[in-house]
Amino acid sequence: MAQERRTAMTNANDSPLEDQHHETLLNEQRMDRIVGRRLTRLREAASLTLDDVHALSGIPEEGLTDHERGEIPLPITRLTPIATALGMTPESLLRRLLCPLS
Repeated sequence: MAQERRTAMTNANDSPLEDQHHETLLNEQRMDRIVGRRLTRLREAASLTLDDVHALSGIPEEGLTDHERGEIPLPITRLTPIATALGMTPESLLRRLLCPLS
């Protein structure tokens, strides 16, 4: 009986944490899609194709596509090669990806 009560309490306590974790994952996925769309706009504004960015950055075209679709997060290690390909600094790229009006 005591074990059942502990299990019920644990499950009841886990629910808000699980909900919070789920919400965090959804927010991260939304942010990945937003960053991806902004990356696409920046690439297109520079009149570059995915193949161009691949050739200039060395990042596989499939990876670039995944980033632009928001399917995988853009790791910080890829900011410099992508920024260079787009003709901007990594700081400028990061700013434009996170705060597009700046």
